[in-house]
Amino acid sequence: MSLEAFLAAVAERTPAPGGGAAAAAGCALGAALAEMAARFAGLDAEAGRAAGLRAEALALGEIDLEGAPGDLRLARARGAVARATG
Repeated sequence: MSLEAFLAAVAERTPAPGGGAAAAAGCALGAALAEMAARFAGLDAEAGRAAGLRAEALALGEIDLEGAPGDLRLARARGAVARATG
């Protein structure tokens, strides 16, 4: 899905994608920018951590895009966010 299509889908009067997918996209974008800055600074460990955060945000956003809130609760229960931030 293109960025334009994603934004149009978020703007529609539908349950998904919604706030979760939009928040995940913002989080993943922030992590990608942090990863880029860390690479420019030669901070490989920090770049790796940012890459992990980006991947976790993307995974949670994909779950939300599917419109399956039960799956999102399961992902949280399994500690997806904790692994990325721990």
